[in-house]
Amino acid sequence: INMVEAGEASGTLDIVLVRLAEFKESQMKLKNKIQGAMTYPLLMGIVGALVLGVVFIFVVPQFAKMLQGQKRKLPAITEYTMMISNFLQHYWWLTIIAVIAGVYLFKKYIKTENGKRWWDKVILNAPIFGEIVKMINVGRFCSTMSTLLSSSVPILAAMNIVKNLMPNVWLQDAVDKSRTMVSEGGSMTPALIESGYFPTMVTHMIRLGEQSGELESMLAIIAENYKDEVEQKMSGLTSLLEPVMIILMAVIVGIVVMAVLIPMMEMMNIRR
Repeated sequence: INMVEAGEASGTLDIVLVRLAEFKESQMKLKNKIQGAMTYPLLMGIVGALVLGVVFIFVVPQFAKMLQGQKRKLPAITEYTMMISNFLQHYWWLTIIAVIAGVYLFKKYIKTENGKRWWDKVILNAPIFGEIVKMINVGRFCSTMSTLLSSSVPILAAMNIVKNLMPNVWLQDAVDKSRTMVSEGGSMTPALIESGYFPTMVTHMIRLGEQSGELESMLAIIAENYKDEVEQKMSGLTSLLEPVMIILMAVIVGIVVMAVLIPMMEMMNIRR
């Protein structure tokens, strides 16, 4: 809306609409790539959880019946596995309710001001994912600013629009502080540097753009570089997630198998 108003005021509405369409198209492509990259790992997680549920509810109880008659003390790993199996066998419905309630309460909490600030901080500091989130947000900041400035939107109005487009409150704060400094006649880079979320290369190029009067073109270069880098990171993350989830499932299943086999092997040794 702000871009359309700026286009009407400056007589460049046709250019603004074309740039806005290109911007929305690039954002949609990035969103689709991220969703596509996460589909397979998410599917694996769901299938893995269902398989483990079947193992704990139907398979482990059969072995538990064989071991209950033993007077010897069972290994700790076996006792814990049987406890989990017994709980899921009799209270599976409670587990489902707890998961649904937990997800609902979590979503409700992160919609509050304190909850959103906490969750956004967790995301930014998360290993691997945090770096990608920063890159996506920095790329969005640069591409949006470049589009707005190229469409004759005043820099203060452009920064206000960009702030509202940033999904992370900590990055919103950084952009808001930067806007305040610009309104006072200063540079936008000190506040971005102070936040710690904008890489040195980005702030250095923004400063060069401000000094040379070619800020929008410099921001466009940064946005294009970050677009390619995000795509590479997402491809690498997807390739990494698949074996990690397979290994994690194998470890959990291996622990369950060990919990069953260890006491059975002890029984066989005693009989010999």
